[in-house]
Amino acid sequence: MENAKLHPPADQADAPVEEYAVSHILTFTRTASGDWLLDGDRPEDCNGLAPVTQVCDGPA
Repeated sequence: MENAKLHPPADQADAPVEEYAVSHILTFTRTASGDWLLDGDRPEDCNGLAPVTQVCDGPA
């Protein structure tokens, strides 16, 4: 799960905090030496829409 919270600069303390979360589907392949290698990373909800941004009143 990717989570991000974007806080405004200190001189804009009254600006809203933006936050989003996106689930990812990770695919791995096994190498010849037995290690795992990340082979793919894509959003779980592949409907073509950007992540939903929720605006809140300030830091949680």
